[in-house]
Amino acid sequence: MKKALLFLAILVSGVCVAQGSKKALIIAVGDYPREGMWPKISSDKDVPLIVNALNHHGFDNKNILIIQDSFATKAKIIAAFQKITRDAEEGDIYVIHYSGHGQQMWDKNGDELDSKDETIVPYDAPLKFIKNQYEGERHLSDDELEVMVGELRSKLGSKGSLTLIFDACHSGTATRGFSKSRGTSEFMGPSDWTVKTGKDLGTYEFKTKTRGAGENNLAPMVLFSGASASQLNYETEDEQGNSVGSLSYTISKILLNSSNTITYQEVFDQVRIEMSVIAPRQNPQVEGDVNNILFGGKGSPRQNYFLNTTVIDGKTSIVNAGTLSGMFNKSKVGLYPVGTKEIKQAKPIAIGMVANANLVNADIIWDKEIDQETLRKSFVFMMEQNVEALHLKVQLDISSRPDLLSAIQKNINQYAQVIEITNSSPQVMIAFNPNKTRGVAQVEIISTSELVIARENIGENIDSLANVLTTELLNYAQAQYLRELNTKNEEISLSVSLIPITEVERTETGEGRYKRIKTTEKSRGNIEQKTHNGMIELDSGDMFKIKITNNGTRVAYFTILDITPTNQIGVVVPGRNQTADEFMIRPGESLELDKIYTIEPPYGVENFKLIATKEPIDLRQIISSRGVEAGTRNPLEKVIQRSYISKTRGIGEEEEDVVLPPDVAHVYTLLFRIK
Repeated sequence: MKKALLFLAILVSGVCVAQGSKKALIIAVGDYPREGMWPKISSDKDVPLIVNALNHHGFDNKNILIIQDSFATKAKIIAAFQKITRDAEEGDIYVIHYSGHGQQMWDKNGDELDSKDETIVPYDAPLKFIKNQYEGERHLSDDELEVMVGELRSKLGSKGSLTLIFDACHSGTATRGFSKSRGTSEFMGPSDWTVKTGKDLGTYEFKTKTRGAGENNLAPMVLFSGASASQLNYETEDEQGNSVGSLSYTISKILLNSSNTITYQEVFDQVRIEMSVIAPRQNPQVEGDVNNILFGGKGSPRQNYFLNTTVIDGKTSIVNAGTLSGMFNKSKVGLYPVGTKEIKQAKPIAIGMVANANLVNADIIWDKEIDQETLRKSFVFMMEQNVEALHLKVQLDISSRPDLLSAIQKNINQYAQVIEITNSSPQVMIAFNPNKTRGVAQVEIISTSELVIARENIGENIDSLANVLTTELLNYAQAQYLRELNTKNEEISLSVSLIPITEVERTETGEGRYKRIKTTEKSRGNIEQKTHNGMIELDSGDMFKIKITNNGTRVAYFTILDITPTNQIGVVVPGRNQTADEFMIRPGESLELDKIYTIEPPYGVENFKLIATKEPIDLRQIISSRGVEAGTRNPLEKVIQRSYISKTRGIGEEEEDVVLPPDVAHVYTLLFRIK
């Protein structure tokens, strides 16, 4: 479809930006009127996330126009577009964000290949099509949006920058009501409307309609989507348990931690990684000038320090960073003189502890009384980041089988330090499969995005089934914990890529019991041919080699963890009969590993975690012993060890905090789908 504008996070930028102002329009509709029959969603929670991220990049609140709920009718949204276009000047940097529902609607003018328009759903647009009463007049279609966006792009000119973030979706299958989603499977059109076939619903093509403006005079565009056209857009939870838009949350986190030199392709790579954890059933997509720089290079550079925005007293302040920036409770920070660039050789004015972190701010308790003016002017550096312990909130929706419910509760209670049974903001749910397989009743574990994590037949041995389900919960908790592992150290910044091998030669070496099969590369392919919508897709049986590149300034050692679609953890590098110190790479070098790997099931998204450190670490003993044996030289080893859960620690037993120095490691994530 031609309108990636909808239901996409659309991020648009020009390469060259004049000295324009930074401005934004934020549209949030979540508290829909009851008569419209739309379910309420948490769009209001997206607003402060986006505003804070924009503030970080120099957008002043006086230049951010916000319209919410009853102020976001179709007429008022159109009026807002007209206002910002009227006020726009050449070279301005503009952001437009929409949170709300979306819906597919019949294509009245016949310009769509599949006979469907995509729409966003203003406050006054109802869900149901009623012939001759309501036929979509108050929906805002992509055709209408294209004209308005085109007029704005024309006003901004080729030196301007336009960024649109649309946290909505227009279609997808119905859910079980376990989690909030944005979008509907209900079509806004006559029941006998004929839908044309042959168009890939996952493909978008957006053409801006303007009045007399040539393409060269428009602000260039890049389009990001939080989900494909046929998927629902699920909400996720922030660290405080609030329901928020998955795309708004992800984009905000990335913007808060990005530099002013990051490209839109790099933004998209991070979107994919983050959403693979919080919304694994959604497939984010990108198109357009993805090599352009974020905000045309006019964003704020990433700083390695924070500022006290509020001083309560001489021992308490509020810093301008929260959990989205890695500022977790019990983390240790240092107060340093203004102008400090590195803290290795510097002496702190005071040491502080994070006491109460939310998404974007954190309270700091300092270890001594400090002059309040010094607190206001000094820099706050992270000294040790506290790594939060594993915690999984589980809802049990199996009350019709008291025997199974009791058995699972008994098993879970043995791991009460990790798994919490609750009906309040659960992360996963154990429920019955509504569709029996060959007449056999089944129970399954599903995530908030309705991803089936595990599915088991209900047999006679209920205790055994409870053990299996509990193990699956523990494996999922560990895998999610490690998927979220993300530390940065630019000195040892390594990246990993895959090289497809298309043909090999196999020869026998040795004799008798020493006979071995040697596999040698004969030809290789191009990974771009295996990449679709930004995601590498590999078939079972495909072969590849691994390439490591050192983009940093220091010698680095590396290991690669593998997290499978079924939540199994393994070590890819070092391999058998290899030592950790063999895997070293110098700055500026690229290294191809000799081994040829073959893709095998299970199907789904595989996650490679490349972990770079200044000294070699070996995680194989930790993984093979399931956390029983562990090295202690690197704090990262303790993090991996703690991801394994044992009953021996006792119910409710307090764990020792694990802290990571800011330069402990650099983690690079590579995702690929096995199909």
